[in-house]
Amino acid sequence: MLDWTLFRIVGERGAPALDLSQFLGCVAASREALGDVRWHLRWSVAPGGAAVDGLRVGLPFDSVARRRFGAVLEGRIPPPDLLQAEPLRRDVDLDSVQDDDELDRCLELLWRWSELLCDVRQRNGSALPRQFRALAPGAFLTFVTGDRRHLERTVEQVGLGPLPIVPLSRVAALIGALPLAYRVPPRDRDEAVAAARIHHLAGCLGAAEFYPFARSA
Repeated sequence: MLDWTLFRIVGERGAPALDLSQFLGCVAASREALGDVRWHLRWSVAPGGAAVDGLRVGLPFDSVARRRFGAVLEGRIPPPDLLQAEPLRRDVDLDSVQDDDELDRCLELLWRWSELLCDVRQRNGSALPRQFRALAPGAFLTFVTGDRRHLERTVEQVGLGPLPIVPLSRVAALIGALPLAYRVPPRDRDEAVAAARIHHLAGCLGAAEFYPFARSA
């Protein structure tokens, strides 16, 4: 069973004031505290609209390490927003189509992709949320073709480039090692697994709604 923690950003009254770019800055400033623990971004509005699912971390909810990291990240979240933690529910927060090995590879890719986004944010301190969302089309083409040039061109076009070479190469190698079949709705299990992976990757940019995942295949 996946023993992870979900961190949410909660608004004082209504939706959080923190935006995607600002949250990337908070995570970038806190990630050293995680060491080699896997994590990934997931920017999506939680039910009710008063919170945003922001970060998934490979630490048990009841662990001292989770509380220690939570304190570090919370110190980076500007008021009036608050940080909330809860156990990650695999059946609700992930998907049921991937087996354990496929999920492990997906989580590794999500981690490296999120690291790349944080590196981009650190290089662009005044970046706007729309610039990160605008990466989605080029990222999508890279995810389904394995060709990193789509992402590189898009990053340059939206004014966030150039990409850091080492993190980009790591992500590109992981993408290239995976089956890249993609179709919505998927026609078979391999396409469903690819669709789930792309859906999660797009979720790091707050763009999962544009890259739907069908669980039925």
